[in-house]
Amino acid sequence: MKNLSIWAPPPYADDELFNPRSRLNRDNCLVPFHQLKAEVEKAGARCHTHDACLKHGIAPGVVLFLDIPARPVAGLPGMAGSAAAKWLFLMEPETIIPRNWDMRLHGQFDRIFTWNDELVDNRRYFKFNYPVVFDPAVKFDASRKEKLCTLIAGNHRSGHPLELYSKRVEVIRWFEKNHPGDFDFYGKGWDEYLFGGPKPVRALNRLHFLRKALAPAFPSWKGSVAEKKSVLSKYKFCVCYENIRGIKGYISEKIFDCFVSGCVPVYQGAENVQEHIPADCFLDQRVFPDYEAMYAFMKKMDDRVYSGYLGAISRFLAGPAAAKFSAAHFADLILRDLI
Repeated sequence: MKNLSIWAPPPYADDELFNPRSRLNRDNCLVPFHQLKAEVEKAGARCHTHDACLKHGIAPGVVLFLDIPARPVAGLPGMAGSAAAKWLFLMEPETIIPRNWDMRLHGQFDRIFTWNDELVDNRRYFKFNYPVVFDPAVKFDASRKEKLCTLIAGNHRSGHPLELYSKRVEVIRWFEKNHPGDFDFYGKGWDEYLFGGPKPVRALNRLHFLRKALAPAFPSWKGSVAEKKSVLSKYKFCVCYENIRGIKGYISEKIFDCFVSGCVPVYQGAENVQEHIPADCFLDQRVFPDYEAMYAFMKKMDDRVYSGYLGAISRFLAGPAAAKFSAAHFADLILRDLI
């Protein structure tokens, strides 16, 4: 078994990526890496962030990169002359890390794992699903629902033609204008203006006093949340938009946040989502001609039909299709090629 290092940015460095008590472990998002480290060490090898390997003189057989670093790999600390294999996990879409999808940069890596179904060839590009944490035997209590619909997302902007950030704002404003009593939303940054456009303009985002002064009012915004499940479980539906639409296979933790909370997602994102998640587990936003039709469908849904969605979600989480998104599957995907 080869030693494994993970190239992680500063917030996750010095093995913070593997710290279960880290403030960065929101909604257990770091659990897949905790499990990976435990499995590697159980097999007799060592697993650390790359900076920790260098500090302790550990020679990794594989260096795993979570997204493409800003600097060329050959010039990174400990990489010059290293015999370690370089594996890349393309975690973030183009709206967040554009360089991930600059194909010229892929040549720096020996093996690439991606959620993008169109790239997978099982020779150089291998399929992985964004790892999430869920209880396959979760039980739901629909009687706890207090309100119709919510949305949980940070305030972001992008100039990418397939971005969905602006669509989140669009649906928020629609509910505030037309059915404010049936909608709340949560997330960070909505009490500050977000500058977009050219880099000099975006630099103004560092001036928090200016962002606060220019912030638009969102009457339905209820603040940020420390833990999504306790909030989502109070709502029947959640507007669940990925960061980007129309990309095959890009399914993040967002739809699973809804599933584990017993909240039916109104989903938009991966073009082929139904190839990975059964259609009866969510509402496909694309089928509605407008927001009024979407709202009417949710509002008129009776308890029997709603329970049918929750039952479908339970069956999915307990089955093999959901297991492909699990932390255990993520660890197994890496472990089988470390031997």
